[in-house]
Amino acid sequence: MPAHRHLLLVVDDDPGSREALTALLATEGFEVATATDGRDALHQLGNGAAPCVILLDINMPGMDGRAFRRVQAADSQVGDVPVIALSGDPHIQDEVRQLCVRDYLVKPVDPDKLLGLIALHCAH
Repeated sequence: MPAHRHLLLVVDDDPGSREALTALLATEGFEVATATDGRDALHQLGNGAAPCVILLDINMPGMDGRAFRRVQAADSQVGDVPVIALSGDPHIQDEVRQLCVRDYLVKPVDPDKLLGLIALHCAH
């Protein structure tokens, strides 16, 4: 399958989750960058990473997804990059909506739903 030539940024503290998402997305032809927490993601964005979508875990040690999203949304350079929030907690849906993310998925993530949302928010 030809590469999409679109970068996705996966922000998740769990190495297994990062690896699984990276493998799935790479198989679909996406370029994937990873970050271990919000601070790492902000660093990459500040150094020129230009993802078409950010896949953001909400609950992480260090800078969590909530704090990342507040900083990202306020930054005129990267604030408009679509964010798909991911969480293992099915009960934080209302909280996630307050973060003004584009979409939200509960872990474990359904690959077809995830790929559909990426296609929706990442123009090919």
